[in-house]
Amino acid sequence: MSDPLLLLLAIIVLIALTVALYTTSGRPTEGRPPFLKRNSTPNPVAAPIVSTAKYRTKDGTRDYVFRFRQDGNQNFRIFVEGGTEGLTAPHLISSLDGDYICWDGVIESYEGAKAIAAKWAEAVEHFRKTGQSF
Repeated sequence: MSDPLLLLLAIIVLIALTVALYTTSGRPTEGRPPFLKRNSTPNPVAAPIVSTAKYRTKDGTRDYVFRFRQDGNQNFRIFVEGGTEGLTAPHLISSLDGDYICWDGVIESYEGAKAIAAKWAEAVEHFRKTGQSF
């Protein structure tokens, strides 16, 4: 093979590798946040993963906004970003990162975190209407 053909082949390979690298760079699949990927070091350090979602109550009276953060242990924490205006919502813990839902169990999946957020929102709406805590 001549030198120009080798050069052309090398350029094509580099372009293909670059495209593959930038199109599969760990972006989330549709509708799901990316999960933590640990590196190969003995003491891996992973950054928190953050995703947001909106939830409309079953009766359609209120929209809530939640921020889900996955920590280094791959557990989720659910922050309430909107929907509680004008109310001191029960079962929230304040932190420097914002108010999050008080939940004593481990939340291991994004789907589980979304389900807990929905249950919390429905319970808060019941509290709003009746004054009965949960």
